[in-house]
Amino acid sequence: MDAWNKAIKEIKQGLDNAIYKNETAVSQSIVRRIIGFLGWDIDNPTIVYPEYNCGIGGRVDYALLDESGRPMILIEVKAVGLLNDGVTEQLVRYAYGTGVPIIILTDGKEWHFFYTAAGNVPMSERRFYKIDLSDRKSEDIYNEMQKYIGKEAVIRGEAAIAAEKTYRSSSIKRKAKESLAPAFKQLIESEDDELCRLLSEKVADISGVSPEKTAVFDYLNQLINQANKPLGTPAPTPRTPNYRFSPIPSRNYTSIQNRPSQKSPHSSFQMLGVPVGSILNATFNPNLRFQTMDDKNNLKDLSDGEVMPISRMATRYLGGSRNGYEYFTYNGKKLSDLRLEFDPDYLK
Repeated sequence: MDAWNKAIKEIKQGLDNAIYKNETAVSQSIVRRIIGFLGWDIDNPTIVYPEYNCGIGGRVDYALLDESGRPMILIEVKAVGLLNDGVTEQLVRYAYGTGVPIIILTDGKEWHFFYTAAGNVPMSERRFYKIDLSDRKSEDIYNEMQKYIGKEAVIRGEAAIAAEKTYRSSSIKRKAKESLAPAFKQLIESEDDELCRLLSEKVADISGVSPEKTAVFDYLNQLINQANKPLGTPAPTPRTPNYRFSPIPSRNYTSIQNRPSQKSPHSSFQMLGVPVGSILNATFNPNLRFQTMDDKNNLKDLSDGEVMPISRMATRYLGGSRNGYEYFTYNGKKLSDLRLEFDPDYLK
């Protein structure tokens, strides 16, 4: 345990000092280091398989395999602070193609564990456990990691059983929590005597006088009405002027501004007029920033420096689409909306 404690201490210090600058640093210096302590041979690609192809057009950073080459755990790594629900949806979708029961999404600091065999439930409800290295003792981290991704526990099937048990328990607690509000409302609507008695006794303890039953439930109904009252009508979204870009030489721009021809109505990025070097944001997470690199539709992920076409960048984060336009915004406007200004039929 001394070596483990030393490693976790160094990782925590590195996180505090922000030395892990990108996804690769997290993958190599945190994730590989931790799974090595958990019994996995990180230098054997037949056991710890990097860039594992899930068979449905997607890859994950690591698959932990048994001796027969069957994937047992999938791990997706992101740069520190760049975890999001879109990545979760993509990762769970990949897991279905492999039959893996447990998948992990981590940025090195936070480790999110998902149980894929959870049935028809939202992605957000598939998470059964979370470990944040910054607020857990090294011994606790080790014990919980061993339970769900320790090699011996995984190979023997104990990890999957523990994951299901923890998921079922958390699911029951979540459903109970969701039922609190309707249960309370039913007690008020039925003017429950026990509820009235408890509240009246507390009022009498404070004021020396017990309130009438009607006063008690008038007050409780006011609370319910206030809780259900809308916070106000949201301000209307400002309409963006329906402007069009003027033709500008394509050499200095990511795209060409000519209207699509009849021969090529859907030619890639032909009319957006986004300058090279412009910053794009992800529609699903405005904190993710990308830079246009050239007139060939290449984007640079500013979180880790990776450069790839816009369609691949969209696939990287959300499973992608035929062109990726809907996943990025420029000056607050989705690229797909910009495209529609020039070619209203391109999505048909």
